[in-house]
Amino acid sequence: MRRYLRPIKLIALAALGIVGVSLIWLAMADAAADTKLEQAIAKLKEQGQPTSLADLARKPVPPDENAATYLRRAAAELAAIETIVEAAIDELDESQRTVYYATMEAPESLQQVLQRVFVEHDDAIELLDEAAAQDAFDPQLDYDQSPTAFLEDYLPTMQQVRRPLRVLNYRVAMLLTDGKREEALDTCLTMFKLCRHFDERPLMVAHLVSIAVRGVAVAATNQVLRSGPLPAAAHDRLETELARQDLDAAYMHTLSTERAYGIDTFGDLDAQVRFLGVAANKADLQDYINLFKGLIARADQPNPEVIEWIDSQQTGALTGLLLPATKALLSAKARMTAKLGSLRILNAIARRNLMPGDETPALSELGLPVEVLVDPYNGKEMLVRGDVVDATVYAVGSNLKDDGGRVNEMDDGEFLDVGLGPRND
Repeated sequence: MRRYLRPIKLIALAALGIVGVSLIWLAMADAAADTKLEQAIAKLKEQGQPTSLADLARKPVPPDENAATYLRRAAAELAAIETIVEAAIDELDESQRTVYYATMEAPESLQQVLQRVFVEHDDAIELLDEAAAQDAFDPQLDYDQSPTAFLEDYLPTMQQVRRPLRVLNYRVAMLLTDGKREEALDTCLTMFKLCRHFDERPLMVAHLVSIAVRGVAVAATNQVLRSGPLPAAAHDRLETELARQDLDAAYMHTLSTERAYGIDTFGDLDAQVRFLGVAANKADLQDYINLFKGLIARADQPNPEVIEWIDSQQTGALTGLLLPATKALLSAKARMTAKLGSLRILNAIARRNLMPGDETPALSELGLPVEVLVDPYNGKEMLVRGDVVDATVYAVGSNLKDDGGRVNEMDDGEFLDVGLGPRND
């Protein structure tokens, strides 16, 4: 019997040895993961970067200097305006809605509603102008809570970003229909100023909303510029404001705040289920930190190159969930960069007060910074097609091909070209 037991004992001892070695290896891997994480987070702190939600809190802004104060005061009236105008738009027939959305020229029934509602709620516009005029914006978010609780409180506030731009867009339509082009342009400037404030909100979801509402301002301004001549001073005011639209800074702010939120989310998950007690999960957090490090390092690269880099990443499960949102953010930023560049080019052309048949000037002759003229997709020069009055200004888009200025046509979910076309587009 002993002869048979001896091999079993040897096998058992070998198994125990393997288990022991495995445990030692796991402990060493865990310790190495701990050290690597601690070093990565310590380095961020040394650079003055936020590494938690609490780090995003800022010194309070005096209420009368805070743009958010005036937006809150206007909130109820903005909601009332939106309710009334949307009901009036719903009453239009399909052809009237098509004309309104394409040209921002309001049919008579809608124009009457717009004129009445903006007289009845004129203080709402004054409050929006006051908000836009402030240098500081502090939405006074509560960062002293868990990531989950913060997001539950935060997401409903996105309406505070969308509604002011929608209401101002109605006002642009009313003014354009009345032939008050310069007043309409000044309303567009208010929209852009508010967008700069909204860029200060944290997280990727907020930046996507900020880009979306900035698109409303771009589209409205495109309509104004094509509606008829404006004084040179009006074009100068627009260029001054557009030059302050810093998407690159907003993008870096978004990455910084999203990274801090994510680090806290990993920590919160660990507190609940000991998530980071496993070396693989610590590696996932390291992947998360490395993802943002790579995005920041590639901030100046053309959009397709950064998307290709993201697609090449092998990450842990949680970090992998963020990759589609990251690509969506990059795509939205590239589109808005192209549209803002197109708008600045269009404004510079319009300022010359050229007539139909006049030769469109070369982009290098417009007096704009070189970076404005660069296509964010391929790094080459932006493109202009058509007569100067009805010019289409655009970038090539994600397919990296000049499709002839087809800025409103899509293929496989992406615009063929990205930019601004005539009023009937």
